Amino acid sequence: TAVWNDDAITSAHEDKFGRAGWAAKQAKLIVGNHSVGSSLVYGLEGPWGSGKSSVLSMVEDALGEIDDSWHVVYFTPWATTTHEELFSEFFAALTSAVPAEEGYKPLLGKLGAYGKVAIPLLGAVPVVGSSLADSVDRLSAKMAKPWKMVFSELAQSLKDAGLKILVVVDDIDRLSPDELLTLLKVIRLIGRLPGIDYLLAYDE
Repeated sequence: TAVWNDDAITSAHEDKFGRAGWAAKQAKLIVGNHSVGSSLVYGLEGPWGSGKSSVLSMVEDALGEIDDSWHVVYFTPWATTTHEELFSEFFAALTSAVPAEEGYKPLLGKLGAYGKVAIPLLGAVPVVGSSLADSVDRLSAKMAKPWKMVFSELAQSLKDAGLKILVVVDDIDRLSPDELLTLLKVIRLIGRLPGIDYLLAYDE
């Protein structure tokens, strides 16, 4: 008797729905559009149980086959409950994408410094509307180093490192409305860090 479950597959070798070719095309799109000086966001939309997580795995596989210098990390927003936890989880994922080599220690230091500056500002970040800079400048001015300066230093270090990072955010639809607003705040404060692309999966 066959065992039925809804576990996601982990590679194209397990694909029984003919989606591996489509996933490979998306991987080529990500590679072709990537720039060390900018950041792009891709969305994968589909209802619950339609196989989004499986497709994400196949995109990651195809990405590695095209260019094995890519670093793919998974960020799980629904496993956290507060602004601080969400932000810390994101930076833990991002840090894991940085090679543990001597030459990358300055970049890791910049990541840590940005986290220390950014977390206290999360409560001041608007979800939409007013300028992010206007909202955090007042608090940032009280700190030893302004947020914008730390962000600029981190952005420059990322450009210099030339890393190819894809942050995959799956199951966004599991979030409650309040949790989703928290995620949007974190994304606004993270900003468009250069060289980091995002692949978001959700049920609209």
